[in-house]
Amino acid sequence: ILLLITFFYLLYGCTLINLHNEWMQKVAKLVKLEGMPIAERFINVDSLREICNNLEKQLFQSSDPLKRVRTLNNTRWQDVQEKLSKNEVAIEFTHFQYKDDKRWTDSIYYCALILKKGMKQPEMVYLFEEAQLQAILKPAEYITSEEENVLDLYQTFKQETKSDSLYNLIWRPLEPYLEDIEIVNMSLTGLLLTIPFHALPVNNSDSTLLMDKYKLNYLSTTANLVTKTEFYHKDIKNSVLFGGINYMADTIVWKQTAMKYHNEDENLTGFENLSGLARGGYEMWTYLKGTAKEAELIYELMQEHKISTEYYTKIEATEEVFKSLSGNTPEILHIATHGFYFPEVEKSYEDNKSRNDIKYIHSNNPLVRAGLIFAGANHTWNGKGVQGIEDGTVSAYEVSHLDLFACRLVVLSACQTGLGAVNGAEGIYGLQRGFKMAGVDFLIYTLWSVDDYATQLFMTTFYTNLFSGMEVREAFEATQTFLRNKVENSQNTKGQEIQYWTTFVLVY
Repeated sequence: ILLLITFFYLLYGCTLINLHNEWMQKVAKLVKLEGMPIAERFINVDSLREICNNLEKQLFQSSDPLKRVRTLNNTRWQDVQEKLSKNEVAIEFTHFQYKDDKRWTDSIYYCALILKKGMKQPEMVYLFEEAQLQAILKPAEYITSEEENVLDLYQTFKQETKSDSLYNLIWRPLEPYLEDIEIVNMSLTGLLLTIPFHALPVNNSDSTLLMDKYKLNYLSTTANLVTKTEFYHKDIKNSVLFGGINYMADTIVWKQTAMKYHNEDENLTGFENLSGLARGGYEMWTYLKGTAKEAELIYELMQEHKISTEYYTKIEATEEVFKSLSGNTPEILHIATHGFYFPEVEKSYEDNKSRNDIKYIHSNNPLVRAGLIFAGANHTWNGKGVQGIEDGTVSAYEVSHLDLFACRLVVLSACQTGLGAVNGAEGIYGLQRGFKMAGVDFLIYTLWSVDDYATQLFMTTFYTNLFSGMEVREAFEATQTFLRNKVENSQNTKGQEIQYWTTFVLVY
């Protein structure tokens, strides 16, 4: 009987592996097709997408980790309420297209579902119409850069700022429900996912921010409170680090290195050293020396705490290595590199011929237009890719089809890793969604471009806090406070400090 059980167990395991491999092959082909001009597509994209979806459903029904996700989807509001303490609230933000008695309108309304201990049912609070929020977020005519827009939106030393309008629009309607509340658990939606709530000023007279008044927990869904878990450094058995990546690798060596993993199926003390070099921008992916220093310092911390760690740098940091982690993930995955997000291109693919004429810019799939850069990617982005290996760029779409369910924490130490296209009530389609779909518990991402040096300081401080015994959320909050105090007291950052620390978000 034992032999028979073992046989069927192995047979089931092999079937599941084969199903996963077939799914990955089809997904890789779909990503490639969606980046090609319609006239050159050799397979109907819609039919292939349907095949991928059907295979995904089979995996969903068979895989134990995915079964746990299915259980989470059946969570009731009563289950969430049971987990709340008296000083705690759960807020599920939602948005929807408004329909009057006769027809659907162009209006999109944002509301908040509020749940506290003792409530007979969740209460819905109307907040605003999306057009009102868009009007605030839209850069003024005098704004010429992302940096200026961030300062215009969130700096607090002005008499009157856009952040006042953001607070009044989003948060003030919630205040009557937050008396005696200390912990706010919130799940964001739509354009709210682009806003650092922790940086919203309560008032400008004393520069008090929302994070000074509440402990803010970002959740992908408030249902996660039911399975709420803590994460300490004692839970870390192994980790994988990427940093100091060579984006213009020698093509021969690049291919040789990539083929090792290729699958045919598919401390710093101040701000005097701010580099001005951002971890994003796609004309040419420049080498980021801060990512090498950052990864090296984190590696030393891992070694000091006897954590088995693999560190991939320079030409070794290939896309193949990253994808090889699927189904074999460490507790911590730290990726220090360039990140990108491209808005939808209005003109057709044929009208946009350029040196950057590749799928990641022109795809009609928003998950393809967001991603991370690995070794050798400059060759592909310059139209000189190497045949037979991956192109050095991992899109959010590709990430979403990996198995990262064993990974407790992913750190995306790169630019704009929290951005993406807003897709109806589904939220933002970008790297955040990709990694959460892949099964990651905790995810650190960024809302805009980040300075190479400032990010290095943030990350090394975060890991130092984590290894001091703090829980991951406590370590992150302490890091935000540390960086906020440091830059506000720095002569070199006066009037610009907000951009260096507010960009980072930890979501569970």
